[in-house]
Amino acid sequence: MKVTIIKSRRKTIAIQVNSDLSVTVRAPYGVTEKYIEEFLNKNEAWISKQMNEIKVKKKRIEWNILSNIVSKSKKVIWKYASSSTTTKTY
Repeated sequence: MKVTIIKSRRKTIAIQVNSDLSVTVRAPYGVTEKYIEEFLNKNEAWISKQMNEIKVKKKRIEWNILSNIVSKSKKVIWKYASSSTTTKTY
């Protein structure tokens, strides 16, 4: 798990799980790396849950994209098939 730590003038620690499944921790300047590591371990279940939700959303988006492609290709095939019939008069 890739973790980025951003320290700033804040009073609390925050964890963010990003869409690429990396984790960003925002913490006050005075917080030690050891405390941040303990904080991450304490919130490991929450982090895993967020990562799983992101994976599910990504799969759902991929499925929607694929189904749209298939749907559009069916319309193109149907359009081609219906327009390719010609009537000849003799």
